[in-house]
Amino acid sequence: MDDTLILGCGQAHKLELGFRRTGWVNKEIEALASRDVLRDVRQVVLGNATIARAAIEPPKNGRIHILTLPVDGNADWKAAVASVGPHTSPGWPLWSVDDQYPAEGRTGFREIVLVNFGAGSYTLLSVAMAWAKRRRLRRETPRATFAVAKYRPFLYEELSLEGMGFISTIPCSFAGFEHIPCTWLYPARRHANLGRVENDWNDDYWFVFGRE
Repeated sequence: MDDTLILGCGQAHKLELGFRRTGWVNKEIEALASRDVLRDVRQVVLGNATIARAAIEPPKNGRIHILTLPVDGNADWKAAVASVGPHTSPGWPLWSVDDQYPAEGRTGFREIVLVNFGAGSYTLLSVAMAWAKRRRLRRETPRATFAVAKYRPFLYEELSLEGMGFISTIPCSFAGFEHIPCTWLYPARRHANLGRVENDWNDDYWFVFGRE
C-alpha cells in the first residue's frame, strides 16, 4: 500500500471541522505546522507517546472525581433520559425539553470531571462555572450527565456517600424560567428532572464538566 501523503479536499475538510470544534484559531494552526509539535503529535497518534494532563486542584474543602465514559451525543433524547433509571416520572418536564438539546454530532469516550464544593456548601451554578472557567473546563451536556448514571449507578457507594446528585452545566428554558437537567443516584431511586438554575445547590450535588 502506498503511504504517500495526499491531503485531499475531504481530509482537509475533516481537519478544519476538528480545529473549529476544539476552538483553534489560524495563528495556532500556523504555529502547529511550523514547529516540531507535529512530530510529537504524530507519536501520540501512533501510540508511541501520551499527553500528560495537568492535575485539577479541587475547590477549597471540596472534591473532584474524574471518569472516562462512553457518551452517545446523538442518542434520542427520550432514550437518553430513560437510561438514567426507572424512577423518572412520565409527567416530569425533563422529557419535554428535547428541542433544546438536539443531537450533538459526536459520540465516543469523554473525560468527565465531577466537582463538589464540600460538606455544608451551597453553591450557585454561576459560581461553579466561574471556578471551572479558570481551570479551562468546559460545560458538559445532559447526555454526558445521564451517562454517569447509566454506567456508574452505584458511584455514591464507591465514594462512601449516601447518594449523589449531578448537575449538567448547559441550561434550558422551561415555563419562563432557566432550568438545568439534574440526575439523582440514591439506593432507593435513580431519576432525572429539571431544577431551577438560581438554586443554591447543597453538598449532595456534583457539577458536571468536561476537559477542554
